[in-house]
Amino acid sequence: MKKIKSFFLIIILIMGAILFAQEANEPVSEEPLPEEPVSEEPADATATDAPPTASRELGIGAINEAYEAGADAIKDNQKDAAIGHFQRAAEISEQFLSGIIGTGEEAQAKYFRGLALYYWGKLAESSDKLDEASLAFTDAGTAFTNIDKLGRFYLDSKYRKGLCSFRQYQLSNVENVQIAKLSAAYGDFRGFLEDPALEESREQMTSEIEQAKYLAAFCLFKRGAIKMFQVSERTAAKNDLNTAAGYFAELNDAQNEQIAVLSRLMEGECHYYLGRLYMQVHPDEWSESNLSNQSRDEAIISELETAESRINAAKSAMGAFAALNPYVTFSLYINGLAKGAAGETGELGAVLANLADQSVTGEWTLEKDMRAADAQLLRYFSGETTPGAAIGSWQSISGRISAANYWVGWVKYIEAIEQTDNYSQASSQFMNFLGRAGGTTRESIMKADAKFREAECTFWDATLSEQAPALQQAKASYQALISSSGAYAKYLPQEILNQASVRIQIIEVQERMQKGTADINRVITNLRMQGLELPDDAKAYLNFGRYFLEKANREYGQARLLDVGLAIGLFGYVEENGSVAAAFRNEAKFLQGVAYIKKATATESDDEAKSAMQDAKKTLDGVSTPLSIEAKYAVGVGYFNIEDRSSAQSALNTLKDSYIRPAYVYGMVSGNCVTKGTYLKKVIASTPRSDTWHMKAQQGFDKLDCAGNVPPQSGGLKTTGSPITYESLADPKAQMDELRAQALLMWQKVSEGKKVYPIDQLIPDLPPKTTITVEFIIKGTDGKEISGEHRLIIDGDEGLAEKISGSTYRATLSRATHGIVVKMRGYYRFDESMSITEEQDVSLNIKKAVRYVKDSDMPDSDQPMAITSSGDWVIIANNDKRVILRRDSGGKLISSVSYDDIKVSAVTGLAVDGDYLLVVDGRAGQIKLITADGGDVQPIAVKGESYGGNSLVKPSAAIAVEGKYYIVDTGNSRVVVFEGVNYRSEFGDTQLEHPIGIAYRASDRRFLITDIVLGKVFVFSLTGEMIESLELPEQKTPGAIFVDPDGFIFVADYVSGDVYKYTSSFESLGRISSDITAPTGLSQIGSGPSAKLYIAGREAVAILKGAWDNAYMPE
Repeated sequence: MKKIKSFFLIIILIMGAILFAQEANEPVSEEPLPEEPVSEEPADATATDAPPTASRELGIGAINEAYEAGADAIKDNQKDAAIGHFQRAAEISEQFLSGIIGTGEEAQAKYFRGLALYYWGKLAESSDKLDEASLAFTDAGTAFTNIDKLGRFYLDSKYRKGLCSFRQYQLSNVENVQIAKLSAAYGDFRGFLEDPALEESREQMTSEIEQAKYLAAFCLFKRGAIKMFQVSERTAAKNDLNTAAGYFAELNDAQNEQIAVLSRLMEGECHYYLGRLYMQVHPDEWSESNLSNQSRDEAIISELETAESRINAAKSAMGAFAALNPYVTFSLYINGLAKGAAGETGELGAVLANLADQSVTGEWTLEKDMRAADAQLLRYFSGETTPGAAIGSWQSISGRISAANYWVGWVKYIEAIEQTDNYSQASSQFMNFLGRAGGTTRESIMKADAKFREAECTFWDATLSEQAPALQQAKASYQALISSSGAYAKYLPQEILNQASVRIQIIEVQERMQKGTADINRVITNLRMQGLELPDDAKAYLNFGRYFLEKANREYGQARLLDVGLAIGLFGYVEENGSVAAAFRNEAKFLQGVAYIKKATATESDDEAKSAMQDAKKTLDGVSTPLSIEAKYAVGVGYFNIEDRSSAQSALNTLKDSYIRPAYVYGMVSGNCVTKGTYLKKVIASTPRSDTWHMKAQQGFDKLDCAGNVPPQSGGLKTTGSPITYESLADPKAQMDELRAQALLMWQKVSEGKKVYPIDQLIPDLPPKTTITVEFIIKGTDGKEISGEHRLIIDGDEGLAEKISGSTYRATLSRATHGIVVKMRGYYRFDESMSITEEQDVSLNIKKAVRYVKDSDMPDSDQPMAITSSGDWVIIANNDKRVILRRDSGGKLISSVSYDDIKVSAVTGLAVDGDYLLVVDGRAGQIKLITADGGDVQPIAVKGESYGGNSLVKPSAAIAVEGKYYIVDTGNSRVVVFEGVNYRSEFGDTQLEHPIGIAYRASDRRFLITDIVLGKVFVFSLTGEMIESLELPEQKTPGAIFVDPDGFIFVADYVSGDVYKYTSSFESLGRISSDITAPTGLSQIGSGPSAKLYIAGREAVAILKGAWDNAYMPE
């Protein structure tokens, strides 16, 4: 069949008009033309199988009426009335859907049912109704897909499905449910944003797109902020927060200015919460967390500094967005608090000063007071203020926030080591907090910690006052803590659970001991009566000895010495038992040595102190690894405590250049200021800013008069690696420092997060109206309004629009895509489908009609096989004289290039590419790129060389688009694509038979390719996908094709010689020429009445001049 058609084409080309005349006499099939199709309802308009009027009366109209009543009630702040109207709309839609209806009505009804249920559920705070709404929107999306109506209503269904899940998240206070709903909402919003159908509606749905992007990012942000408190979800939380930050960054240039500003702030908040996520990890567990390659403090500070940068960017951009000001201001303050908690303690004073100057009202009053309390608390943890300042700031807001009880309890708990009457007060604060706190994971972590601290307070208060009933209360608390089925164990680290178990064992032994018992033998007897025997229970004996050391730290005078003596006795009892494992005996020896040091510092006699230190040194010198380094350090500290500086320096001399604490003590012992400063600076350089020893060394260094003379230090000191430290056993001040460090870690983990700008203020989420009022303004292509006798036809109905001025019409329409037609004498028909989604002024730009009159033939244009134009020039290939001519619009010859100079045989196609000209040699099957003067010739496609499996055969036309060359390879029924000299691809080989012309329609980036055998115009995408094929009723053998600057399309019929003009959508504007023989090329210079249309015919190039056609009347 293909050979027959090709042969038929050859006959046509040879016989030309004769064959055409014969063909004209042949009988033609008289198939009736199809009736003009009725304009289909657009994707989101009501498409019905029944008459539209019936639809409105029986269902859709009633649904819309009830829905609109609900929307109006919301506008009037009548919540209950709105719920009733939306309920009625949902019920009507359900009844309507149960009947027999058309597919278009079904989709519409399901969509409006979803809207009604959504606003019913939102206003009534009903998760069940929101579930129903989500299902309705899913059904609506499916229904629109089934009828291939993927417009605004379809897309809005997908968007609002995400809103349903998001509103359910807002309604829930259960974290697992919140995470599930946030995940569902995020998936729905991404599904909406990634739906291919959105591409065509992108401009009309800019608002929904930006809102969906923001909400998707917000879902990840909130999900990450919830998950960060769950140890197993930390990596997932990091991924959520990082991804959210990226999404917010993409919105920095949003068209909605509030979203653009808020996205900067939220990007900062993501980084703030990443810093807080890193704070969740205990320093000892950081290396195993795999959250960052940086150190813990570096990672935290890095995120907080990024957060600060993005928050400041929001501050700079917010302009008149006054409502955002407190969110930005306090966000910066809270960021400063976090940096202070991470070791940059200078930030805390700055935050306090700024808060003092801040004038606020309403909800921000508590925020201001709470953040000031945070700052004072953190300054207390770092030793920069008194406990009274921290307690006072929190007590002032204790009636407004439960966390105040928790933090006041913590401060009093720390201070109780030196002032034991604080234990009962601390216990009371923790109990108050436990009775007030909520049930989030963050609050559960706080409650578990508060329960442990309350138990400790009760334990020590009862122990020191010898109150047996209170000990039983403490025991019950410890038992509640370690219960695997209880509310606390899963939120506590194993170290605390172990300590609780030890406390229970101690209480059970104490129950057997007589009040005031101080005899080591009685203690050992009671331990044995409890079933504790050496060697198996050596650890229990050591724990009990450590308890007496702890107790001694909280006592004074003889009571302290008595407890130290009991500790020494218990440790000695274990160490002297040869059956006990060597590790426990070594630990017992170390503990006994520390107890001797405690005795040396507790006694008031210098001689007794020296004697105790001799016992301590003798004992500690016998300690082996892993406690040997710590033992040497303890000796040095012991001598320092009894003010024997020389012995202290001697003991620490071998440790001072390797270990942090020995270096610190050695520096403090030294009488030389520079030496003191050198070792303090080494400690500073070796520790993170949030480390207790770093802060102590920094405070000591800052007080030195010689600080400026101390040379820089590189650090490199390390910890002793001991499983037990001297400070944890015998130094009350150090124990208070350790508790401050623990409290600081708790603050980093559980302190109150930031207020986030309310979603409902950013995205009001008002019900979309089903109808809107639109004004249409008739304008020319120059933008000027055109008054006169026009006809505005909407969806085939001329009565829908009311003329309100010479050029303006008003119409009330549904939110949908509507067919808009404008007819006016002297102008081409305006006919477009337009998405109408909001009240707006719509400009309808109609184009003046142009007629063409034969002017003349171009001189020296014999046998012109190809023609093109560029600017004010027209370029012709003269195959008779074998020359390429370039002339201006007046016909003046500008330049010429000989075929021989560029080595081509017969030019069949020309295309301009900037300063270059693409030359198609149809006879030789080659393509060349030349300059205007032919001085630079570059081969693109070479004769005989294979491209995509075939060499070019009779290429006939070409075009240059976006840096690529598209060549019509007629003989191979395809279009080949080159990028420079490189072959890239081909297309059309399965659809085309004998392609001959090509043009580019820039309005939708489509190629228009004529096929002279198939008698069609084929439309292809830039990537070579066939979009459609068109038969032109007036033209059976389309050849040359051209698109002018205004988007009009010209097609020349090779056989009939007729040239027709079409709109960009191929609606015929009539024949403009009929006396050209075998036209092979079309081009134009200028537009409108100044246009010159050039038609390359068999004999010459005909020039047609344009003029306004005031008599033209569109059909």
